[in-house]
Amino acid sequence: MDIQKKKLLNRLENCDLSDLSLVHQDIYTLPEEQLRSISLDLIPILFSNLLRDSCLTSLQTLEYVAAISNPKEAVIALLEISCYIENNFNLIVFLIQLKLLALSANSVSDKMQYYCIDIQNKRFLELVSQWSEDCDLGENKSNSYREEIEWLLSLNTVFEIDFNSQSLKIINSNQTTRFRVNCLFVSISLFLSSLRTLQTSLQFTHREFPTLVIFNLWLLGLYTSLLDLTSQDFCYQFLFSKLISTIKPVFLITNSVSLFTLFATVQSGFEGEEHDSFNKLVRLGVAHFIYLAVHEGLIIDPLPICYSPIYLQESLFPITCVFLSFSAVHLTSRGLKMLERVTTMKIMFGVHCEWQTYAELCYSLTQVMVYSDEENNRKTAVNIFKRLFSLFPPPLLHWLYKYLLYKVSHAGVTGFIITILKDDIHKSLLDSISEEYRSYFTGSLLHSLLKRIVKIPTTQPAQLANEIDSILSTINLLRYLLLRDSEQTNNTQVWNLLTRIQNYTSNLNNLATEAIVLCHKDLDISAKQTPKTNNSQKQIDESTQYTISKLYLIIDLNNRLSEIITESK
Repeated sequence: MDIQKKKLLNRLENCDLSDLSLVHQDIYTLPEEQLRSISLDLIPILFSNLLRDSCLTSLQTLEYVAAISNPKEAVIALLEISCYIENNFNLIVFLIQLKLLALSANSVSDKMQYYCIDIQNKRFLELVSQWSEDCDLGENKSNSYREEIEWLLSLNTVFEIDFNSQSLKIINSNQTTRFRVNCLFVSISLFLSSLRTLQTSLQFTHREFPTLVIFNLWLLGLYTSLLDLTSQDFCYQFLFSKLISTIKPVFLITNSVSLFTLFATVQSGFEGEEHDSFNKLVRLGVAHFIYLAVHEGLIIDPLPICYSPIYLQESLFPITCVFLSFSAVHLTSRGLKMLERVTTMKIMFGVHCEWQTYAELCYSLTQVMVYSDEENNRKTAVNIFKRLFSLFPPPLLHWLYKYLLYKVSHAGVTGFIITILKDDIHKSLLDSISEEYRSYFTGSLLHSLLKRIVKIPTTQPAQLANEIDSILSTINLLRYLLLRDSEQTNNTQVWNLLTRIQNYTSNLNNLATEAIVLCHKDLDISAKQTPKTNNSQKQIDESTQYTISKLYLIIDLNNRLSEIITESK
């Protein structure tokens, strides 16, 4: 066997084009076990022949041998070969690598896949860097690069680029393994669509621009590939450590201004509904990029980042919203960490960026409070929300209350917001408070907020249980105002809403009474039809009993509210 093996390898190594097909035919006739045993010796020779002769037969045979061999070992052998190729990265390397990955998607470890991505990215950097240098020199050689880039893109079924309009078309936005393996093409797409914009807005020198922008976009692609990986994942740790070691030289020419400008540029880079899903991925990638720069202390001016409110609020708040918009716990945690850091600084909030930015941020926090799977994230979101509302200036606070009372649909969050508003009203009635603060939470401006809160219930009795939290908070607020502010002073103008309040409590009592009757009917039906040993039904019954107790509490509080109004007259 060893003699036959040596003969075959010698023939393959020394054959010319005329004998090549005969030698390859002998390879195909070998039993699979024998072929597998010599596959790692065959691969380098076949690869060398392929580079020497550019023969399709060599390529087909190489693919066949790679498919027969151990996929992981084949990839390692291929990577070792690629180190000795002239010009370091010959185009054919990537075809073989992708073929190997396609043939052994379930066998090759994730670590091997990331090694292959690393090889592809180096080729990409080489290609685009040369393109950038040509652009800097005023040369237009786009056609010379177009063939290779289009060929690379043809291997991918996720994105398609229109070179004439430099726009991106999404073919399939599913987050599959294939998408992660081909995340390189996200970087290519971004480069094509934003090359000139980035160069103009960031105002780099010709020497700095290609390296920095290309590296930014490369990182963006790599981070996008980690969407569904957690910080405990081996591959994440492997790639993260690789990034840290590679990124430091690039950050020597990077500062906080350029980072935030990059985010702002990409943030507004794509318009239209057809780009929504792509936008989300792009923004997450850049958000990861800046998170890494800030929290790993890699940039050259970390202190200005901490103490530059205009960049903090124009960039870090939108970045935080990007993290909070994803349900993955580790992404939400990163957004909350960044926000916690910002809210501990002495910054004049509400001065340096549009109020809509704060509105989106606060709304994102309310979504985390309700929908996050991690209890610690929910608690953190509540604490940050309270802290922010203690830092915002009165004009912004008043506007945010109006915005959130209109936007938020969850009764628990609405009740939470009303409770915070009650504290601000209490503060405004203190003698030591500023006139500006008092003007926004008393008088006509408070009156407009109260009208949003005290609305005649339109909920059906069966759905009233879902609104209990906001109803109880509203009643408690009204009770506080009627007791704290007399009809003679009427600083809060709550007494101007007397008719509205009476209609509110009357309608609410009727709905609560009907809801209690319906709950009792449900309990009666449950007692007759379901065995008491059923645990799930027991939980439902306990929940119904709890709802009944809350409905009785609403009626009781409404009656007390009516008594306060009557006694004051």
